[in-house]
Amino acid sequence: SALDEDSAIQLNVCFKEKGWITCDGKGKVIDWQVYAKGCDGSSYVYVRDERLMDGVHQLLKALKKEGGIEDIFTGYEAGLMGADGSAAFMLEAERGYYFKDFTEGDFLHRITSQDVQDRTYTWGSHGYSPSKDQYGTIFMAMGKGIKKTEIPAMNLVDEGPTLARLLGLDLGDTDGVCRHELLDTANIEQEDGKG
Repeated sequence: SALDEDSAIQLNVCFKEKGWITCDGKGKVIDWQVYAKGCDGSSYVYVRDERLMDGVHQLLKALKKEGGIEDIFTGYEAGLMGADGSAAFMLEAERGYYFKDFTEGDFLHRITSQDVQDRTYTWGSHGYSPSKDQYGTIFMAMGKGIKKTEIPAMNLVDEGPTLARLLGLDLGDTDGVCRHELLDTANIEQEDGKG
């Protein structure tokens, strides 16, 4: 499900102010040493120059005190959670906040009705940690080869292998597993034989 927000965290505004991001006259990023790639409720921070790591970490800790940022994880910690371990840091937003990649404006942007009408911001988004209290997602499927059933939980990484099997394919060695209890295997096998 999506969580409601009224504020956007714009890390790249701060990185640009530090001289870590260079933009052309139209505001397009043309070079960067530190860049935040928002995933709505979370954000990756990439650092090209290892010598900047301590400075970036100190800045992120200072920004956390201003509000909006709930947690800061190292890239290693992010990798252990199944996220992009090649990022220098991964951040989790507090409730009411989400991340945008903009390089202009304020670090914390209060979303207005006009922002939503202009489709530059939204009142709700996804992408938060699955461990956040009272936050979950849903997977629904219907059609040929799918059972009318409900299961209490599954992992996001199981969707690919399950949908591949539905199509008569096998993804091989992946992080996820096929959730056979969702599939009407007799119907799938019948379709496999038609090929």
